[in-house]
Amino acid sequence: MSEQPTQPQEQKEEPTLGLPNVLDQLKGAGPKPTPSEIALLLAQIQAMDSERWRRWKEEQDEKWRRWKEEQEEKKREREEKEKKSQSQNNFSELFEKLMERIEALEKRLAEGEVKKKELEMPDWAKAIQEEVLAIRQRFKEEEQKERDRKLIEEHQRPLLEKLKEAEARYTQLEKTLEEMKKMPLTPQQSASINTTLKQIKETLTDIRETGKLLGLKEPEESSSKSGNYGGLPVKGEIPIWAVAIPKIINEIFESIEKRAAMWLKPSQEPILKIPTPQEAAPPVKVVEIQPNQPLIRMPPPPPSEPTPATVEAKPIEMPQPVEVKPAETPQPVEVKKVEIKVEPPKPKEYKCKYCSQTFTKPQQLASHVRKAHKKEKEEEKRKKQEAEQPQLPK
Repeated sequence: MSEQPTQPQEQKEEPTLGLPNVLDQLKGAGPKPTPSEIALLLAQIQAMDSERWRRWKEEQDEKWRRWKEEQEEKKREREEKEKKSQSQNNFSELFEKLMERIEALEKRLAEGEVKKKELEMPDWAKAIQEEVLAIRQRFKEEEQKERDRKLIEEHQRPLLEKLKEAEARYTQLEKTLEEMKKMPLTPQQSASINTTLKQIKETLTDIRETGKLLGLKEPEESSSKSGNYGGLPVKGEIPIWAVAIPKIINEIFESIEKRAAMWLKPSQEPILKIPTPQEAAPPVKVVEIQPNQPLIRMPPPPPSEPTPATVEAKPIEMPQPVEVKPAETPQPVEVKKVEIKVEPPKPKEYKCKYCSQTFTKPQQLASHVRKAHKKEKEEEKRKKQEAEQPQLPK
C-alpha cells in the first residue's frame, strides 16, 4: 500500500530540459538523465560547434581587415614623408643658388669692382630670404605638431586598446545572449538572461549620463578643451565610457561569462564528456583470519640431502687438444715522401686613391699624398665643409 501513492508523484515530476540541469545530472547531483535528455543535449552541442566555427571565421576576417588598414596607413605615411623630403630638396637647391650669388658678390667686392650701393641687398635677395625664413618656420611648426600627435597617441593607446576589447566583448556577449534565447531553455533561465542584459544596459547608460563611478563629466559637443590627464597634456576631454568600461566590464559580465564560455573560442576537444557505463570489477575476496592462525607465512623447509644410492654416475669428459698455428711475419710498409711547397706571404699593398699608385708601407703612401696631391686633398676638404655647414647671409 505504501508503494502506490509514490507512483503518481514520480509521473508528475517532469525533468526540465536545459544545459545546467543535465550537467548537474551527469555530475551526480540529481537523478540520472534519460536518453531523450542526452540526445537533446548532443543536438545543442552540435549547434554550438557550428556557431563557434562561424564566429571564429568572422574573427579571422576582422583580423585580416585590420591588417590591410594598417598597411594602407603605413603606405600613406611613407608617401607623406617622401613629399616632405622633396620639398626639403627644393629648399636646398634654392639655398645653393643664393650662396653662389653671394660668393660672386664677395669676389667682386674683393677685386674692387663693387660700389657701396651694390653692397646693399637687392629686392630679389630680400624676397628669397623672406621665403626661406617662412619655409623654415613652416617646417618647425609641422615638426612640433607631429611630436605632439605622437605623444598624445602614445599615451592614449592603452585606453583605446582596452576600449576596443571591451566593446568587442560586449557585442560578443550580446550576440551570445540573443542566440541562447532562441535555444530551448526553461523559463527560469530565459528570465535570468533577460534580467542580466537589462542590468548591463542600465549600468552603461547610468555611467554615460551621470559619471558617478569615476567622477568624470561628458565633454560638450560645441567646445574642445585642453587639459591635463595623468600628468600628460591631452587635447579635449576623455569620454567616460573610454575609462569606465574596462574597469567594470569584468564585474558586470561575470555571471554571463560562465554560461557563454564555450562560445568565446573554438576548441578541438569536446565540450562535454558523457560518461559511458563500464564493466563492473570482480569482487574482492575477503579472508577472515582465525585467532590461532599465524599472520606471518613461514618459508617451506629445505629439501632433504640425496642419499648415495640416488646419485647417478656420469662419465668424465676429457678436453681435446687444440692445434696452434704459427704467427705470420709482418710485411714492411712503404711510405711515400710528399714535398710540401710553402710560399712566403705577400706584403700588404696600399693604393693611392688619386693616382692608383701602390706602396708597401703606409708611411710611404702618406708622404706621397702629402707631397704630390696636396692641392686635391685641400679642395676635397673644403667641399666637404661647405656641404655640411651651409649658412645664410645676415
